[in-house]
Amino acid sequence: MAQSHGDALSEIPVLIVGAGPVGLSAAILLARLGIRSLVIERHPSTTDHPKARGFFTRTMEILRSWDVEAQLRANALPSGAFRFIWVESLAGREIGRVEAPRRDVPGPHSPTYVCMAAQDAFEATLRDHALTYPQIDLRFSTELTAFVQDASSVATTLRNRETGETLTAHAAWLIAADGASSRTRETLGIRMLGPGEIDHNINIHFRAELAPWVRHRPAAGYISARGNGTLLWAHGTDRWLILRPFHPARGESPENFTPERCLEIARRAVGIDDLKVELINLACWTRTAEVAETFRQGRVFLAGDAAHRFPPTGGFGANTGIQDVHNLAWKLAGVQKGWAGESILDTYSDERRPVAQANTEFSVTNGARWAAASRAITAGDAAATRQALREQVKHLDSEGQDLGFWYPEGALVPDGTKPPICDSQTYVPGARPGSRAPHLWLSSTRSEGANERSTLDLFEREFVLLTDMTNQSWRRAALRAASELKVPLAAYSIGAGGDFDGEEASFAELYGLDAGGAVLVRPDGHVAWRSRSASTEAEAVMRSVMRTLVRR
Repeated sequence: MAQSHGDALSEIPVLIVGAGPVGLSAAILLARLGIRSLVIERHPSTTDHPKARGFFTRTMEILRSWDVEAQLRANALPSGAFRFIWVESLAGREIGRVEAPRRDVPGPHSPTYVCMAAQDAFEATLRDHALTYPQIDLRFSTELTAFVQDASSVATTLRNRETGETLTAHAAWLIAADGASSRTRETLGIRMLGPGEIDHNINIHFRAELAPWVRHRPAAGYISARGNGTLLWAHGTDRWLILRPFHPARGESPENFTPERCLEIARRAVGIDDLKVELINLACWTRTAEVAETFRQGRVFLAGDAAHRFPPTGGFGANTGIQDVHNLAWKLAGVQKGWAGESILDTYSDERRPVAQANTEFSVTNGARWAAASRAITAGDAAATRQALREQVKHLDSEGQDLGFWYPEGALVPDGTKPPICDSQTYVPGARPGSRAPHLWLSSTRSEGANERSTLDLFEREFVLLTDMTNQSWRRAALRAASELKVPLAAYSIGAGGDFDGEEASFAELYGLDAGGAVLVRPDGHVAWRSRSASTEAEAVMRSVMRTLVRR
Protein backbone atom coordinates (compact mmCIF):
# COMPACT_ATOMS: atom_id res chain seq x y z
CA MET A 1 0.00 0.00 0.00
CA ALA A 2 1.73 3.14 -1.19
CA GLN A 3 -0.55 5.83 0.23
CA SER A 4 0.99 8.43 2.55
CA HIS A 5 -0.29 9.24 6.02
CA GLY A 6 -3.81 10.58 5.92
CA ASP A 7 -4.53 9.60 2.30
CA ALA A 8 -8.13 8.81 1.43
CA LEU A 9 -9.38 5.86 -0.57
CA SER A 10 -12.18 6.51 -3.01
CA GLU A 11 -15.66 5.27 -2.21
CA ILE A 12 -15.89 1.46 -2.26
CA PRO A 13 -19.05 -0.64 -2.22
CA VAL A 14 -17.84 -3.28 0.26
CA LEU A 15 -14.92 -3.42 2.70
CA ILE A 16 -14.07 -6.96 3.80
CA VAL A 17 -11.98 -7.35 6.94
CA GLY A 18 -10.07 -10.63 6.85
CA ALA A 19 -8.63 -12.67 3.98
CA GLY A 20 -9.24 -16.16 5.26
CA PRO A 21 -11.58 -18.63 3.52
CA VAL A 22 -14.65 -16.55 4.38
CA GLY A 23 -13.29 -13.11 3.45
CA LEU A 24 -11.78 -14.31 0.19
CA SER A 25 -14.97 -16.18 -0.71
CA ALA A 26 -17.02 -13.05 0.00
CA ALA A 27 -14.83 -11.00 -2.35
CA ILE A 28 -15.01 -13.60 -5.12
CA LEU A 29 -18.77 -14.00 -4.81
CA LEU A 30 -19.26 -10.23 -4.97
CA ALA A 31 -16.87 -9.87 -7.91
CA ARG A 32 -18.76 -12.52 -9.86
CA LEU A 33 -21.89 -10.41 -9.27
CA GLY A 34 -20.10 -7.28 -10.50
CA ILE A 35 -19.51 -5.66 -7.10
CA ARG A 36 -16.13 -4.15 -6.18
CA SER A 37 -14.57 -4.78 -2.78
CA LEU A 38 -11.50 -3.89 -0.78
CA VAL A 39 -10.18 -6.87 1.22
CA ILE A 40 -7.73 -6.18 4.05
CA GLU A 41 -5.78 -8.75 6.05
CA ARG A 42 -3.61 -7.86 9.03
CA HIS A 43 -1.16 -10.70 8.35
CA PRO A 44 1.40 -10.54 5.50
CA SER A 45 -0.28 -13.35 3.56
CA THR A 46 -2.79 -16.16 3.88
CA THR A 47 -2.26 -18.73 6.63
CA ASP A 48 0.76 -21.05 6.70
CA HIS A 49 -1.02 -23.43 9.10
CA PRO A 50 -3.28 -26.34 8.00
CA LYS A 51 -6.11 -25.61 10.49
CA ALA A 52 -9.36 -26.83 8.88
CA ARG A 53 -9.05 -29.68 6.38
CA GLY A 54 -12.53 -30.65 5.23
CA PHE A 55 -14.57 -28.65 2.73
CA PHE A 56 -17.95 -30.26 2.42
CA THR A 57 -20.23 -30.92 -0.52
CA ARG A 58 -22.32 -27.76 -0.16
CA THR A 59 -19.16 -25.61 -0.03
CA MET A 60 -17.72 -27.34 -3.09
CA GLU A 61 -21.00 -26.68 -4.91
CA ILE A 62 -20.51 -22.96 -4.27
CA LEU A 63 -16.93 -23.12 -5.58
CA ARG A 64 -17.89 -25.28 -8.55
CA SER A 65 -18.19 -22.42 -11.05
CA TRP A 66 -14.97 -20.67 -9.94
CA ASP A 67 -12.64 -23.01 -11.86
CA VAL A 68 -10.59 -23.83 -8.75
CA GLU A 69 -11.82 -27.33 -7.95
CA ALA A 70 -9.09 -29.20 -9.84
CA GLN A 71 -6.36 -27.29 -8.03
CA LEU A 72 -7.98 -27.85 -4.64
CA ARG A 73 -8.28 -31.57 -5.25
CA ALA A 74 -4.65 -31.74 -6.39
CA ASN A 75 -3.72 -30.70 -2.84
CA ALA A 76 -6.30 -32.92 -1.12
CA LEU A 77 -5.87 -36.09 0.90
CA PRO A 78 -6.26 -39.35 -1.01
CA SER A 79 -9.71 -40.75 -1.67
CA GLY A 80 -10.88 -42.90 1.22
CA ALA A 81 -9.28 -40.71 3.90
CA PHE A 82 -12.61 -39.53 5.29
CA ARG A 83 -12.28 -41.64 8.46
CA PHE A 84 -10.70 -41.67 11.93
CA ILE A 85 -8.49 -44.48 13.20
CA TRP A 86 -7.81 -45.01 16.90
CA VAL A 87 -4.34 -46.36 17.63
CA GLU A 88 -1.95 -46.90 20.52
CA SER A 89 0.48 -44.96 18.35
CA LEU A 90 0.67 -44.57 14.58
CA ALA A 91 3.23 -47.37 14.34
CA GLY A 92 1.52 -49.38 17.09
CA ARG A 93 -1.63 -51.44 17.45
CA GLU A 94 -4.83 -50.27 15.78
CA ILE A 95 -7.77 -50.22 18.21
CA GLY A 96 -10.72 -49.29 16.02
CA ARG A 97 -12.02 -47.17 13.18
CA VAL A 98 -14.77 -44.66 12.61
CA GLU A 99 -15.88 -44.84 8.98
CA ALA A 100 -18.84 -43.33 7.21
CA PRO A 101 -20.37 -44.01 3.81
CA ARG A 102 -18.05 -42.65 1.13
CA ARG A 103 -18.57 -38.88 1.06
CA ASP A 104 -15.24 -38.04 -0.58
CA VAL A 105 -16.35 -39.56 -3.90
CA PRO A 106 -19.19 -38.49 -6.25
CA GLY A 107 -22.67 -39.35 -5.01
CA PRO A 108 -26.28 -39.11 -6.23
CA HIS A 109 -27.22 -35.82 -4.56
CA SER A 110 -24.64 -33.43 -5.97
CA PRO A 111 -22.43 -32.79 -8.98
CA THR A 112 -19.44 -32.58 -6.61
CA TYR A 113 -18.25 -34.01 -3.27
CA VAL A 114 -16.19 -33.43 -0.12
CA CYS A 115 -12.64 -32.15 -0.59
CA MET A 116 -10.18 -32.98 2.20
CA ALA A 117 -7.74 -30.11 1.53
CA ALA A 118 -5.86 -28.34 4.32
CA GLN A 119 -6.73 -24.71 4.99
CA ASP A 120 -3.32 -23.29 4.04
CA ALA A 121 -3.57 -24.80 0.55
CA PHE A 122 -7.25 -23.84 0.31
CA GLU A 123 -6.59 -20.20 1.21
CA ALA A 124 -3.62 -19.94 -1.17
CA THR A 125 -5.80 -21.20 -4.02
CA LEU A 126 -8.58 -18.71 -3.23
CA ARG A 127 -6.02 -15.88 -2.87
CA ASP A 128 -4.56 -16.58 -6.29
CA HIS A 129 -8.03 -16.81 -7.79
CA ALA A 130 -9.17 -13.58 -6.13
CA LEU A 131 -6.26 -11.74 -7.75
CA THR A 132 -7.68 -12.55 -11.19
CA TYR A 133 -10.73 -10.30 -10.61
CA PRO A 134 -10.35 -6.58 -11.35
CA GLN A 135 -13.19 -5.91 -8.89
CA ILE A 136 -11.08 -7.12 -5.93
CA ASP A 137 -8.46 -4.91 -4.25
CA LEU A 138 -6.59 -7.30 -1.91
CA ARG A 139 -4.19 -5.79 0.62
CA PHE A 140 -2.16 -7.75 3.16
CA SER A 141 -0.39 -6.35 6.25
CA THR A 142 -3.32 -3.95 6.55
CA GLU A 143 -5.61 -3.65 9.55
CA LEU A 144 -8.79 -1.83 10.45
CA THR A 145 -8.04 0.50 13.37
CA ALA A 146 -11.32 2.41 13.62
CA PHE A 147 -14.69 2.75 11.97
CA VAL A 148 -17.84 4.83 12.33
CA GLN A 149 -21.06 4.17 10.48
CA ASP A 150 -23.96 6.43 9.65
CA ALA A 151 -27.08 6.00 7.56
CA SER A 152 -25.23 6.01 4.25
CA SER A 153 -21.70 4.62 4.74
CA VAL A 154 -18.99 3.27 7.01
CA ALA A 155 -16.00 5.58 7.50
CA THR A 156 -12.88 3.56 8.33
CA THR A 157 -9.26 4.13 9.24
CA LEU A 158 -6.75 1.56 7.96
CA ARG A 159 -3.11 1.08 8.85
CA ASN A 160 -0.28 -0.61 6.97
CA ARG A 161 1.44 -2.72 9.62
CA GLU A 162 4.74 -2.77 7.72
CA THR A 163 5.13 0.96 7.11
CA GLY A 164 2.85 2.45 9.76
CA GLU A 165 1.08 4.53 7.11
CA THR A 166 -2.63 5.19 7.53
CA LEU A 167 -5.45 6.04 5.19
CA THR A 168 -9.17 6.52 5.36
CA ALA A 169 -11.73 4.63 3.36
CA HIS A 170 -15.47 5.02 2.97
CA ALA A 171 -17.47 1.90 2.26
CA ALA A 172 -21.15 1.41 1.68
CA TRP A 173 -20.99 -1.86 3.61
CA LEU A 174 -18.50 -3.72 5.81
CA ILE A 175 -18.18 -7.49 6.17
CA ALA A 176 -16.31 -8.56 9.29
CA ALA A 177 -14.60 -11.88 8.51
CA ASP A 178 -11.85 -11.21 11.04
CA GLY A 179 -12.04 -14.43 12.99
CA ALA A 180 -13.03 -15.77 16.39
CA SER A 181 -11.51 -12.81 18.25
CA SER A 182 -13.14 -10.31 15.90
CA ARG A 183 -12.20 -6.76 16.82
CA THR A 184 -15.05 -5.53 14.65
CA ARG A 185 -17.59 -7.52 16.64
CA GLU A 186 -16.11 -6.28 19.92
CA THR A 187 -16.23 -2.67 18.73
CA LEU A 188 -19.90 -3.09 17.86
CA GLY A 189 -20.58 -4.62 21.28
CA ILE A 190 -22.36 -7.65 19.82
CA ARG A 191 -22.54 -10.39 22.43
CA MET A 192 -21.61 -14.02 21.86
CA LEU A 193 -24.19 -16.42 23.30
CA GLY A 194 -23.33 -19.92 24.46
CA PRO A 195 -21.21 -21.82 26.98
CA GLY A 196 -18.02 -19.99 25.96
CA GLU A 197 -14.61 -21.54 26.56
CA ILE A 198 -14.50 -25.34 26.68
CA ASP A 199 -10.75 -26.03 26.67
CA HIS A 200 -7.39 -24.82 25.37
CA ASN A 201 -5.35 -26.52 22.66
CA ILE A 202 -2.10 -26.28 20.75
CA ASN A 203 -1.49 -27.41 17.18
CA ILE A 204 1.98 -28.73 16.40
CA HIS A 205 2.66 -28.54 12.67
CA PHE A 206 5.61 -30.69 11.65
CA ARG A 207 7.27 -32.48 8.75
CA ALA A 208 8.05 -36.20 8.88
CA GLU A 209 7.73 -38.92 6.26
CA LEU A 210 5.05 -41.29 7.55
CA ALA A 211 4.13 -43.10 4.33
CA PRO A 212 4.93 -46.61 5.68
CA TRP A 213 2.19 -46.25 8.31
CA VAL A 214 -0.52 -44.41 6.37
CA ARG A 215 -0.50 -45.26 2.66
CA HIS A 216 -2.35 -48.54 3.18
CA ARG A 217 -4.94 -46.95 5.52
CA PRO A 218 -5.45 -43.24 4.73
CA ALA A 219 -7.39 -41.31 7.36
CA ALA A 220 -8.13 -37.72 8.26
CA GLY A 221 -6.92 -38.39 11.78
CA TYR A 222 -5.13 -40.99 13.89
CA ILE A 223 -6.12 -40.67 17.54
CA SER A 224 -3.66 -41.84 20.18
CA ALA A 225 -5.16 -43.92 22.97
CA ARG A 226 -2.13 -43.10 25.12
CA GLY A 227 -2.87 -39.40 25.35
CA ASN A 228 -0.29 -38.31 22.79
CA GLY A 229 -2.79 -36.17 20.91
CA THR A 230 -4.64 -36.46 17.64
CA LEU A 231 -2.42 -36.82 14.58
CA LEU A 232 -4.04 -35.06 11.62
CA TRP A 233 -2.92 -35.60 8.03
CA ALA A 234 -2.20 -32.26 6.32
CA HIS A 235 -0.29 -32.62 3.01
CA GLY A 236 1.29 -35.45 1.04
CA THR A 237 2.60 -38.05 3.48
CA ASP A 238 5.11 -35.74 5.17
CA ARG A 239 3.10 -32.81 6.58
CA TRP A 240 1.22 -33.38 9.82
CA LEU A 241 -0.58 -31.66 12.64
CA ILE A 242 -0.85 -32.82 16.25
CA LEU A 243 -3.79 -31.44 18.20
CA ARG A 244 -2.93 -31.46 21.89
CA PRO A 245 -4.84 -29.91 24.85
CA PHE A 246 -3.13 -27.90 27.57
CA HIS A 247 -4.49 -26.82 30.96
CA PRO A 248 -3.92 -23.27 32.22
CA ALA A 249 -5.54 -24.21 35.55
CA ARG A 250 -2.66 -26.64 36.11
CA GLY A 251 -0.08 -24.01 35.26
CA GLU A 252 0.37 -25.06 31.62
CA SER A 253 0.82 -22.42 28.95
CA PRO A 254 1.90 -22.24 25.30
CA GLU A 255 5.39 -21.34 26.50
CA ASN A 256 5.71 -24.86 27.96
CA PHE A 257 5.69 -26.26 24.42
CA THR A 258 9.31 -25.71 23.53
CA PRO A 259 10.59 -26.94 20.15
CA GLU A 260 12.28 -29.88 21.87
CA ARG A 261 9.08 -30.88 23.67
CA CYS A 262 7.02 -30.57 20.48
CA LEU A 263 9.37 -32.85 18.58
CA GLU A 264 9.20 -35.39 21.39
CA ILE A 265 5.38 -35.26 21.37
CA ALA A 266 5.44 -35.93 17.62
CA ARG A 267 7.74 -38.93 18.04
CA ARG A 268 5.56 -40.40 20.80
CA ALA A 269 2.41 -39.97 18.71
CA VAL A 270 4.04 -41.82 15.83
CA GLY A 271 5.66 -44.37 18.13
CA ILE A 272 9.17 -44.09 16.67
CA ASP A 273 11.78 -42.79 19.14
CA ASP A 274 14.37 -41.81 16.54
CA LEU A 275 11.93 -40.45 13.92
CA LYS A 276 13.35 -37.61 11.85
CA VAL A 277 11.05 -34.65 12.57
CA GLU A 278 11.13 -30.99 11.54
CA LEU A 279 8.99 -28.50 13.45
CA ILE A 280 7.23 -26.05 11.08
CA ASN A 281 5.08 -23.87 13.35
CA LEU A 282 2.63 -23.84 16.25
CA ALA A 283 -0.84 -22.40 16.78
CA CYS A 284 -2.79 -22.04 20.02
CA TRP A 285 -6.55 -21.88 20.10
CA THR A 286 -9.49 -22.08 22.48
CA ARG A 287 -12.38 -24.43 21.84
CA THR A 288 -15.66 -22.57 22.24
CA ALA A 289 -19.33 -22.95 21.30
CA GLU A 290 -20.90 -19.53 20.80
CA VAL A 291 -23.08 -17.70 18.29
CA ALA A 292 -23.42 -13.94 17.95
CA GLU A 293 -26.77 -12.53 19.06
CA THR A 294 -27.12 -10.91 15.63
CA PHE A 295 -25.12 -11.07 12.40
CA ARG A 296 -25.96 -7.50 11.37
CA GLN A 297 -25.66 -4.10 12.98
CA GLY A 298 -26.46 -1.28 10.59
CA ARG A 299 -24.04 -1.45 7.65
CA VAL A 300 -21.77 -4.03 9.25
CA PHE A 301 -22.18 -7.80 8.89
CA LEU A 302 -20.49 -10.59 10.81
CA ALA A 303 -19.49 -13.73 8.91
CA GLY A 304 -17.60 -16.92 9.67
CA ASP A 305 -15.83 -17.23 13.02
CA ALA A 306 -16.64 -13.59 13.79
CA ALA A 307 -20.30 -14.67 13.90
CA HIS A 308 -20.02 -18.20 15.31
CA ARG A 309 -17.30 -20.19 17.06
CA PHE A 310 -17.67 -23.98 16.78
CA PRO A 311 -15.69 -26.84 18.23
CA PRO A 312 -13.77 -28.45 15.33
CA THR A 313 -15.55 -31.77 15.89
CA GLY A 314 -17.68 -31.95 12.78
CA GLY A 315 -15.68 -29.64 10.53
CA PHE A 316 -18.46 -27.09 10.03
CA GLY A 317 -16.60 -23.88 10.94
CA ALA A 318 -15.15 -22.73 7.61
CA ASN A 319 -17.96 -24.42 5.69
CA THR A 320 -20.65 -22.50 7.57
CA GLY A 321 -18.71 -19.25 7.11
CA ILE A 322 -18.39 -19.64 3.35
CA GLN A 323 -22.09 -20.40 3.17
CA ASP A 324 -22.76 -17.25 5.26
CA VAL A 325 -21.25 -14.98 2.62
CA HIS A 326 -22.87 -16.99 -0.18
CA ASN A 327 -26.18 -16.03 1.43
CA LEU A 328 -25.14 -12.39 1.89
CA ALA A 329 -23.37 -11.60 -1.40
CA TRP A 330 -26.36 -11.69 -3.74
CA LYS A 331 -28.41 -9.59 -1.33
CA LEU A 332 -25.71 -6.92 -1.11
CA ALA A 333 -25.40 -6.98 -4.90
CA GLY A 334 -29.15 -6.49 -5.24
CA VAL A 335 -29.12 -3.48 -2.92
CA GLN A 336 -26.05 -1.98 -4.58
CA LYS A 337 -27.54 -2.37 -8.06
CA GLY A 338 -30.93 -1.05 -6.96
CA TRP A 339 -33.15 -4.04 -7.67
CA ALA A 340 -33.51 -5.06 -3.99
CA GLY A 341 -34.68 -3.00 -1.05
CA GLU A 342 -32.27 -2.52 1.85
CA SER A 343 -34.49 -4.49 4.23
CA ILE A 344 -33.55 -7.68 2.36
CA LEU A 345 -30.25 -7.49 4.26
CA ASP A 346 -32.09 -8.21 7.52
CA THR A 347 -32.83 -11.68 6.17
CA TYR A 348 -29.10 -12.52 6.31
CA SER A 349 -29.12 -12.83 10.09
CA ASP A 350 -32.66 -14.28 10.11
CA GLU A 351 -31.60 -17.09 7.79
CA ARG A 352 -28.01 -17.81 8.78
CA ARG A 353 -28.10 -17.51 12.56
CA PRO A 354 -30.33 -20.60 13.10
CA VAL A 355 -28.05 -22.62 10.80
CA ALA A 356 -25.02 -21.54 12.81
CA GLN A 357 -26.79 -22.47 16.04
CA ALA A 358 -27.69 -25.92 14.70
CA ASN A 359 -24.12 -26.53 13.53
CA THR A 360 -22.78 -25.39 16.90
CA GLU A 361 -24.98 -27.90 18.70
CA PHE A 362 -24.01 -30.64 16.27
CA SER A 363 -20.32 -29.91 16.83
CA VAL A 364 -20.73 -29.96 20.62
CA THR A 365 -22.53 -33.32 20.40
CA ASN A 366 -19.69 -34.67 18.28
CA GLY A 367 -17.25 -33.52 20.93
CA ALA A 368 -19.16 -35.52 23.51
CA ARG A 369 -19.05 -38.58 21.25
CA TRP A 370 -15.29 -38.13 20.87
CA ALA A 371 -14.84 -37.90 24.64
CA ALA A 372 -16.97 -41.01 25.21
CA ALA A 373 -14.82 -43.02 22.82
CA SER A 374 -11.66 -41.78 24.52
CA ARG A 375 -12.95 -42.78 27.96
CA ALA A 376 -14.00 -46.24 26.80
CA ILE A 377 -10.67 -46.91 25.09
CA THR A 378 -8.67 -45.62 28.05
CA ALA A 379 -10.67 -47.84 30.40
CA GLY A 380 -10.07 -50.87 28.21
CA ASP A 381 -13.81 -51.58 28.01
CA ALA A 382 -14.17 -53.42 24.68
CA ALA A 383 -17.99 -53.38 24.61
CA ALA A 384 -18.19 -49.69 25.47
CA THR A 385 -15.51 -48.95 22.88
CA ARG A 386 -17.46 -50.70 20.12
CA GLN A 387 -20.63 -48.82 21.05
CA ALA A 388 -18.82 -45.46 21.27
CA LEU A 389 -17.18 -45.91 17.87
CA ARG A 390 -20.52 -46.86 16.30
CA GLU A 391 -22.05 -43.71 17.74
CA GLN A 392 -19.15 -41.59 16.54
CA VAL A 393 -19.86 -42.57 12.94
CA LYS A 394 -22.40 -39.72 13.05
CA HIS A 395 -19.44 -37.35 13.38
CA LEU A 396 -18.45 -38.07 9.77
CA ASP A 397 -21.73 -39.31 8.31
CA SER A 398 -23.36 -35.86 8.23
CA GLU A 399 -24.73 -35.37 4.71
CA GLY A 400 -28.08 -34.32 6.15
CA GLN A 401 -26.42 -31.62 8.23
CA ASP A 402 -24.44 -30.47 5.20
CA LEU A 403 -27.14 -30.41 2.50
CA GLY A 404 -30.44 -30.66 4.35
CA PHE A 405 -30.54 -27.34 6.21
CA TRP A 406 -33.35 -24.96 5.25
CA TYR A 407 -34.52 -21.47 6.04
CA PRO A 408 -37.96 -21.30 7.71
CA GLU A 409 -38.23 -17.55 7.06
CA GLY A 410 -36.39 -14.80 5.23
CA ALA A 411 -36.18 -13.94 1.54
CA LEU A 412 -38.73 -16.57 0.54
CA VAL A 413 -42.46 -17.19 0.21
CA PRO A 414 -43.65 -20.26 2.16
CA ASP A 415 -45.93 -22.69 0.31
CA GLY A 416 -47.65 -24.19 3.35
CA THR A 417 -46.01 -27.60 3.10
CA LYS A 418 -44.66 -29.34 6.18
CA PRO A 419 -40.97 -28.83 6.97
CA PRO A 420 -38.64 -31.73 6.23
CA ILE A 421 -37.57 -34.09 8.99
CA CYS A 422 -34.16 -32.99 10.26
CA ASP A 423 -31.58 -35.76 10.40
CA SER A 424 -27.85 -35.07 10.46
CA GLN A 425 -27.03 -38.29 8.61
CA THR A 426 -29.72 -38.49 5.94
CA TYR A 427 -30.38 -35.92 3.22
CA VAL A 428 -33.76 -36.14 1.50
CA PRO A 429 -33.90 -33.86 -1.56
CA GLY A 430 -36.83 -31.46 -1.72
CA ALA A 431 -37.79 -28.06 -3.08
CA ARG A 432 -39.82 -26.63 -0.22
CA PRO A 433 -39.15 -22.87 -0.10
CA GLY A 434 -36.03 -22.23 1.99
CA SER A 435 -34.36 -25.53 1.03
CA ARG A 436 -31.32 -25.97 -1.17
CA ALA A 437 -32.64 -26.67 -4.67
CA PRO A 438 -32.02 -30.36 -5.51
CA HIS A 439 -29.40 -31.51 -7.98
CA LEU A 440 -30.55 -33.06 -11.25
CA TRP A 441 -28.40 -33.72 -14.29
CA LEU A 442 -29.57 -31.83 -17.38
CA SER A 443 -28.52 -31.97 -21.01
CA SER A 444 -29.04 -29.50 -23.80
CA THR A 445 -29.19 -30.06 -27.55
CA ARG A 446 -29.24 -26.34 -28.27
CA SER A 447 -25.45 -25.99 -28.24
CA GLU A 448 -22.71 -27.84 -30.04
CA GLY A 449 -21.02 -30.73 -28.26
CA ALA A 450 -21.88 -32.37 -24.98
CA ASN A 451 -23.36 -29.88 -22.55
CA GLU A 452 -24.44 -31.83 -19.50
CA ARG A 453 -24.80 -29.75 -16.39
CA SER A 454 -26.43 -29.86 -12.99
CA THR A 455 -29.45 -27.79 -12.06
CA LEU A 456 -27.10 -26.28 -9.45
CA ASP A 457 -24.94 -24.86 -12.24
CA LEU A 458 -27.83 -22.58 -13.23
CA PHE A 459 -27.89 -20.72 -9.92
CA GLU A 460 -25.42 -17.92 -9.24
CA ARG A 461 -25.98 -14.51 -10.82
CA GLU A 462 -29.77 -14.32 -11.04
CA PHE A 463 -33.09 -15.76 -9.95
CA VAL A 464 -34.04 -18.83 -11.97
CA LEU A 465 -37.54 -20.07 -12.76
CA LEU A 466 -37.83 -23.77 -13.61
CA THR A 467 -40.95 -25.23 -15.25
CA ASP A 468 -41.97 -28.23 -17.29
CA MET A 469 -43.22 -28.01 -20.87
CA THR A 470 -46.96 -28.30 -20.22
CA ASN A 471 -47.79 -24.67 -19.47
CA GLN A 472 -45.68 -21.55 -20.03
CA SER A 473 -47.84 -19.09 -18.08
CA TRP A 474 -45.47 -19.00 -15.10
CA ARG A 475 -42.52 -18.37 -17.39
CA ARG A 476 -44.18 -15.44 -19.15
CA ALA A 477 -45.39 -13.99 -15.85
CA ALA A 478 -42.01 -14.28 -14.15
CA LEU A 479 -40.11 -12.68 -17.02
CA ARG A 480 -42.59 -9.81 -17.16
CA ALA A 481 -42.51 -9.20 -13.38
CA ALA A 482 -38.70 -9.34 -13.30
CA SER A 483 -38.49 -6.91 -16.21
CA GLU A 484 -40.79 -4.44 -14.46
CA LEU A 485 -38.71 -4.59 -11.27
CA LYS A 486 -35.38 -4.84 -13.11
CA VAL A 487 -34.58 -8.02 -11.17
CA PRO A 488 -32.14 -10.40 -12.92
CA LEU A 489 -34.00 -13.58 -13.82
CA ALA A 490 -33.62 -16.49 -16.22
CA ALA A 491 -36.36 -18.99 -17.04
CA TYR A 492 -35.81 -22.56 -18.21
CA SER A 493 -38.18 -25.33 -19.20
CA ILE A 494 -37.18 -28.93 -18.58
CA GLY A 495 -38.37 -31.78 -20.74
CA ALA A 496 -38.44 -32.89 -24.37
CA GLY A 497 -38.31 -29.80 -26.57
CA GLY A 498 -37.47 -27.53 -23.64
CA ASP A 499 -34.32 -25.63 -22.78
CA PHE A 500 -32.93 -28.77 -21.18
CA ASP A 501 -33.67 -32.39 -21.98
CA GLY A 502 -33.72 -33.58 -18.38
CA GLU A 503 -36.22 -36.25 -17.48
CA GLU A 504 -39.45 -34.34 -16.99
CA ALA A 505 -40.87 -36.92 -14.59
CA SER A 506 -37.71 -36.90 -12.45
CA PHE A 507 -37.70 -33.12 -12.36
CA ALA A 508 -41.35 -32.96 -11.30
CA GLU A 509 -40.91 -35.58 -8.59
CA LEU A 510 -37.69 -34.11 -7.23
CA TYR A 511 -39.07 -30.56 -7.10
CA GLY A 512 -42.56 -31.54 -5.94
CA LEU A 513 -44.44 -30.23 -8.97
CA ASP A 514 -47.53 -31.31 -10.89
CA ALA A 515 -48.04 -30.52 -14.58
CA GLY A 516 -47.76 -26.79 -15.15
CA GLY A 517 -46.08 -26.10 -11.81
CA ALA A 518 -43.02 -23.91 -11.30
CA VAL A 519 -40.26 -23.22 -8.82
CA LEU A 520 -38.28 -20.01 -8.36
CA VAL A 521 -34.69 -20.38 -7.11
CA ARG A 522 -32.56 -17.59 -5.62
CA PRO A 523 -29.04 -16.77 -6.82
CA ASP A 524 -27.65 -18.71 -3.83
CA GLY A 525 -29.42 -21.88 -4.94
CA HIS A 526 -32.15 -21.88 -2.28
CA VAL A 527 -35.78 -22.17 -3.31
CA ALA A 528 -37.60 -18.86 -2.97
CA TRP A 529 -41.10 -19.85 -4.08
CA ARG A 530 -42.98 -22.81 -5.50
CA SER A 531 -46.37 -23.46 -7.04
CA ARG A 532 -47.24 -27.10 -7.49
CA SER A 533 -49.56 -26.40 -10.43
CA ALA A 534 -50.51 -23.78 -13.00
CA SER A 535 -52.60 -20.73 -12.12
CA THR A 536 -54.99 -18.46 -13.97
CA GLU A 537 -53.60 -15.59 -11.88
CA ALA A 538 -49.95 -16.15 -12.76
CA GLU A 539 -49.27 -12.49 -13.62
CA ALA A 540 -50.57 -11.13 -10.31
CA VAL A 541 -48.98 -13.91 -8.29
CA MET A 542 -45.53 -13.49 -9.79
CA ARG A 543 -45.63 -9.73 -9.41
CA SER A 544 -46.47 -10.11 -5.70
CA VAL A 545 -43.88 -12.86 -5.20
CA MET A 546 -41.06 -10.86 -6.77
CA ARG A 547 -41.87 -7.75 -4.75
CA THR A 548 -41.95 -9.81 -1.56
CA LEU A 549 -38.63 -11.50 -2.29
CA VAL A 550 -36.67 -8.35 -3.11
CA ARG A 551 -38.41 -6.22 -0.49
CA ARG A 552 -39.83 -3.68 -2.93
